[in-house]
Amino acid sequence: MSQFWDYFGELMSAQRSELTERVFRLLDEKGLTNKDLERATGKSSSTVSNWKSRMSPLDADLIAPICELLGVTCDYLLKGEDAQGRGFAPKPDALDEELLALFHSMSDSGKQRLIGRAEEMLLSFGMSREYPQAK
Repeated sequence: MSQFWDYFGELMSAQRSELTERVFRLLDEKGLTNKDLERATGKSSSTVSNWKSRMSPLDADLIAPICELLGVTCDYLLKGEDAQGRGFAPKPDALDEELLALFHSMSDSGKQRLIGRAEEMLLSFGMSREYPQAK
């Protein structure tokens, strides 16, 4: 029975490691920072640093705010695919990279203004932030 619990512990550790890796990869891909993760979760920089270095696991009650920050479903964050078995968006192309670089160079207030304006534009075109498809 001891072997079962050893195996179970290893399996859970591997899954936590994949979750943590996915969170920080998505932060990077979306041009977000550890500070953004701190704000979304209400956790300190040392806690986020411990997650990143895998010194401590993410708390289960933080999955929803992390998903909201990253714009992904819980299925994707936990399993790497959505409920239909699809992975997330493809890697950004050159234009995406250029836009992300510009976004990174902006102040926090500038980023918030840009995001707010983009949301206004989506709504004016009959689209929503969560599901950008014409109504």
